[in-house]
Amino acid sequence: MKTINLTISGMTCDHCAITIEAALTKVQGVNKSLVSYINKSAQITANPEANLNVETLINTVQEAGYSAELKNTESSKLDNEKLQDKPSTASLTKAESEQSPLKIIITVVAQRPLLPHLKLKIWALKSL
Repeated sequence: MKTINLTISGMTCDHCAITIEAALTKVQGVNKSLVSYINKSAQITANPEANLNVETLINTVQEAGYSAELKNTESSKLDNEKLQDKPSTASLTKAESEQSPLKIIITVVAQRPLLPHLKLKIWALKSL
């Protein structure tokens, strides 16, 4: 397996880490991604046969609304140990991210502001 470590900036909470992980796991050739809000880092495990380059991963993070750059190897080794020792609530494999109930929860929460408008339309129809 090939491991790539990125420094991520722009995250403000664990949800940001989950968003980045979901985006990275969708990239062709990525087996698993582990993003840490606390360490401001991402550890990506990919197939060595895949034609996956760092620029693709950085562009994916940028498309998700954050900044990323390749980590230097010395600090990368220390962060890898921290990430492996500490379980992350934002750890998703490719299969888990595709069938995650988290997607449903996020969708419901994101659409909640629309509910008053829908109730108004239903109420308006009932009065007719």
